[in-house]
Amino acid sequence: MTDRYSWIEGFEPRKDKARRRPCPYDAAFAAKPMHAAIAAAFTAAAPRG
Repeated sequence: MTDRYSWIEGFEPRKDKARRRPCPYDAAFAAKPMHAAIAAAFTAAAPRG
């Protein structure tokens, strides 16, 4: 779940050669804004029973 070890980079490289960063943690294992968005979505989700 970190950009450092993501398989996406080698799977389908971008044509502009920019790195893909699809994970909630960056290469240094720090939480990115996506991490907060995922946490907020879980918090806002209706309980399942």
